[in-house]
Amino acid sequence: MLRRLGHLLVLIALIEIAGGHWAVLQTVAWTGMAIDYSRSYGVAHGLERTFDGAHPCPLCLQVKAGRQDEQKQAPKEIDFKLAKIQLFSPHASLAAVLPVPISQAAWFSVPFRFSARNAAPPTPPPRTALS
Repeated sequence: MLRRLGHLLVLIALIEIAGGHWAVLQTVAWTGMAIDYSRSYGVAHGLERTFDGAHPCPLCLQVKAGRQDEQKQAPKEIDFKLAKIQLFSPHASLAAVLPVPISQAAWFSVPFRFSARNAAPPTPPPRTALS
């Protein structure tokens, strides 16, 4: 139960981040308009009036204004610095240079090393039983 709730909350957050809340509000507005216009003018003419753009409802106007306000706002600028990530050891020649936000640069400053095996393989190599 908690897992499904978590998935639902993540989905809602992703829709909100992607600007899907405007799509949801516009869908609600179109549905209400289609119902109202269909009662007054019939289904075919009501749907035509809903989507022609010449007869917006108050919610449509608010959605349009909200989208325009959101587009006018400048996106947040993030300071990037180059962080060198050592993949195997300090002496390895293979290193990647990636742009990383300054706030996350500390995550990559911790060296990560693999341990080396010094033992030689067993002599003679183990044999499998052949039938």
